[in-house]
Amino acid sequence: MKKGITIAILNNNKPLANHFCSEHGLSVWVQIGNTTFLLDTGQTDKYLRNAQTLGIDLRCVDAIVLSHGHYDHAGGLAYFPQTTKQIPLYAGSNVQQVRYSYSSLMLKPNGFPQPECLKHFCYKTINGIFRLNEHITLFTLPTPAPPNNKLVVRAPSGSLVPDAFSDELFALISNESATILLGGCTHHGIEQLLLFCKKELNISHLTAFVGGLHLSGQPMDTVQHIAQTVANLMQIDHWIVNHCTGDEAITYWQQHFGATPTQGYAGSIITF
Repeated sequence: MKKGITIAILNNNKPLANHFCSEHGLSVWVQIGNTTFLLDTGQTDKYLRNAQTLGIDLRCVDAIVLSHGHYDHAGGLAYFPQTTKQIPLYAGSNVQQVRYSYSSLMLKPNGFPQPECLKHFCYKTINGIFRLNEHITLFTLPTPAPPNNKLVVRAPSGSLVPDAFSDELFALISNESATILLGGCTHHGIEQLLLFCKKELNISHLTAFVGGLHLSGQPMDTVQHIAQTVANLMQIDHWIVNHCTGDEAITYWQQHFGATPTQGYAGSIITF
């Protein structure tokens, strides 16, 4: 069995170098032992092009995990290469619900762009805690995400209501030397996520957190408050934050937690 954990950032808002692609979105490839999986796929095929540049054959992954049903995390599924096997695809319930975002000018769709592509995978929904194997745990949170009036869904009544992100799925990977938590956008908030990990998964220390914190556009006093809360909740040795975290929050995380921004850029490879 291969030792260690390897993480490759296949897509992010920024590239590590000019020969890598980038777009607003996220895609992360993970290898732990003899198991590999893909967390999210970005918007288009750019994650595939970066994987090819890095010498990673995504047709060989053991599973695909969708952190939630937004276009910038699930859109790339439509470009995934066809294989002779149906790769398991794990997602939270309601991942295909109709979603919108409010901008200053309009209401625009931002949900699952091509749900018909799911037929190419062995599609499985998760609600709660699911042990994929001895090293990988996938889980959703039992409480709704804090209301955000800019991110909404269509209720059965036809009205638009704040998205509770019941489908938001996280991955916890661990072996004898490292414990790593992966999130797409962490719409529930990093505080709520860490509290769940402490209470329900008995996690008191993380080697790393990888993903977005959804702090882009937040006032700096909010960022500072969240950072202080996180520091009091759990020791996290490495922060690989990107995508929706926002440049100002990433800079703050770099100054106070030693985060290295370029580790989260498209094309980066991190080993533990």
